[in-house]
Amino acid sequence: MTTSNNDASKPRIKDAHISHRNGFMGRYIARELGHGDDYEPPAICPLTVISDPGEMTEEEAVKLIDDTKPKHVVVVSSTAVYGLSSGENIDETAPVRPADNASRHLASIEERVKERCKATGAICTILRPADVVGTGMEGFTGKLARDVNNGSYMHVEGNDAQRSIVHAIDVAKAVRAVSDKQDSIIEGIYNLTDRSGATIEQLADAIAYRLGNKRLFSIGLKTAKALALLGDLTFGALPWTRKKLKARTTTLTFNSFAISKHTAWEPMSATEYLKTHKYSEDDI
Repeated sequence: MTTSNNDASKPRIKDAHISHRNGFMGRYIARELGHGDDYEPPAICPLTVISDPGEMTEEEAVKLIDDTKPKHVVVVSSTAVYGLSSGENIDETAPVRPADNASRHLASIEERVKERCKATGAICTILRPADVVGTGMEGFTGKLARDVNNGSYMHVEGNDAQRSIVHAIDVAKAVRAVSDKQDSIIEGIYNLTDRSGATIEQLADAIAYRLGNKRLFSIGLKTAKALALLGDLTFGALPWTRKKLKARTTTLTFNSFAISKHTAWEPMSATEYLKTHKYSEDDI
């Protein structure tokens, strides 16, 4: 893949208000929808995208809907709202049981937006991406990238744990896919993953390549456990902790085929993109 992911020449699908358009996901979505840096949405828009809901309050989300009066609202949430730390092929029927403040906040935003859309007659679509890969990524992938970059990440021998991921480019494409045509808006809740089945080690390798082909070392599980225990005893002075070790050796995957029943959305492998995309100064 040799083209820039920052192509602002894409046709604009419709007037849209994108919250936090300069935020992590907002930038990708604005580019995908063909909204250049000089785009100014009208006061009333047919489409409102809540791109980084963790950065706004429930009241701000409701006010945005009331102010823009959209026919369609898309919320880019997260699979974190399920509150799961392990599991395989988890689909949208899983109960929402957020396990920390950040995911509880996302779940609350989802509910308030759904309630407001029902009251106003707007169609509501909630997208729940797995761990997102992209410039400025946070959470699991962001922490992994930081550890790879500073040399504190090490493979654990025998670790074949998988972790669902998706590139921010494909999250933005999913926003387009569910709102591309005014007469065929897609509503509902949809998980988003790259469906590659990549292991955590393969993700780390891809990030290492992207960061200048960083060299990664391997350690045995017993050594990793000893380092993690020592990290806990030193209150995080060391980069390994038992919580981090468990997260990086435990499978957590989600099913994202529901969206393809209604759209032509097909994601790319995020790890392959990291290893093969020819980056330019225009990329985000």
